[in-house]
Amino acid sequence: MKLALITLAALITCGTSMAQSTVTLYGIADAYFGQKQSGVGATKLKRTVVDSDGMANSRWGLRGSEDLGGGLKAEFQFESLFDITNGATTQVTTVPAAVAPQLFSSQAWVGISGRFGNVKLGRQVSPFHSFVGLTNNLYDATAFSTTGTVWGLGSLPNYVGRFDNSVSYESPIFIGFSGKVAMGFGENKALATPTTPDLSAARNTSLNIKYAKGPLVAGYSFQEQKPQGSAPALKYSLLGGSYDFGVAKVVGAVNTARRDSAKDNEWQLGVNIPFGAASVAVGYGIAKGHVNGAAGNKGTGLALLGTYDLSKRSRLYAGWRTTTAKNASGATTNETSTIGAGMIHRF
Repeated sequence: MKLALITLAALITCGTSMAQSTVTLYGIADAYFGQKQSGVGATKLKRTVVDSDGMANSRWGLRGSEDLGGGLKAEFQFESLFDITNGATTQVTTVPAAVAPQLFSSQAWVGISGRFGNVKLGRQVSPFHSFVGLTNNLYDATAFSTTGTVWGLGSLPNYVGRFDNSVSYESPIFIGFSGKVAMGFGENKALATPTTPDLSAARNTSLNIKYAKGPLVAGYSFQEQKPQGSAPALKYSLLGGSYDFGVAKVVGAVNTARRDSAKDNEWQLGVNIPFGAASVAVGYGIAKGHVNGAAGNKGTGLALLGTYDLSKRSRLYAGWRTTTAKNASGATTNETSTIGAGMIHRF
């Protein structure tokens, strides 16, 4: 009897300990079959592809937490992007650029959370980038989104969606409002001795303020990417949101990107319509560049996407997207189109 009680007590203690700490393996597998075209006139190229990331970036990751008591939790997340067609790790450009292949190319951070919100240290998705995904007009679909290929076709490339060497703070939700701020510092750990005294001046700063309650989601986000030295900073300002009417969800956003005398004005609008397990979405995006007040490059995109849910974790989809880029004179410099069908599975 005494042995049984001791065994039971040990099991209860072990169970309590396990309940206080969790580790989860998760991921997304996304692939599609289709055709891509790019170019202008006689230079237009066409190819048939089996490609990764039709609706979302394929990835795998580990996330976990430990209950520290008093409402505090220690947390971590390690996430790696990969190309499902060949198994290769997908690298994501950062500023300063990554100096070595990244095992966890998407995220790698550790932090603490509580009633005050949360603080994280490491490689993270910027608050601006997470808000871009929230206001994307086609489910944040990677291959078929109008924002991914149209926004940034103006005068201001080199957008960064993930910060290395960063620290962030996210507030708790208060009557629907929440906010997040992050700063990434321009370290170069590959160098034993800095080659320039102002290397740390290269930094990325980002923030967002959101309101989400009922069918309405709205907010504002800002990001500044400052390179080292005297080069001008690249600044983004995004205002966007969505409203779910039940029969349809309307999504829209306005973004401005600036660097010195160059500026891009970017807009997008989309409608998502559910039909039971199926849904249809249409989106339109446009970007207009200006340099010293004069008109610059212009990009437009139109996309259509249909989905069918096989389960809560598995979805079939088919999509089409076309984009056009023109220079300041109005001449077409590039046209692209993508059509395909695929499957996404979340685990």
